[in-house]
Amino acid sequence: MPINYMTDEDKEILKAAVVDALERKRDGESMRWENPKTGAHGDLLPRASFNSDGQACRDLEVANSARGRDNRIVVTLCKQADGEWKISPQ
Repeated sequence: MPINYMTDEDKEILKAAVVDALERKRDGESMRWENPKTGAHGDLLPRASFNSDGQACRDLEVANSARGRDNRIVVTLCKQADGEWKISPQ
């Protein structure tokens, strides 16, 4: 998994990009993140927005690459009462 090869800085850049994508991008509108220092990068694509138990949720396609390792997953994240996005158990 690429995340196992990311630096702490890579992970912070990725986390900020995920929040940005969830907060600002429309479904189907992708964005790229990158750490020029390490070469780690990826693409984030919000695929669907919906409500679950009164929470705003989104399916997010995440494609990451770090040190020659690539991975693509789709995760569901829901916005908590404190404003933080958390991965929803499925």
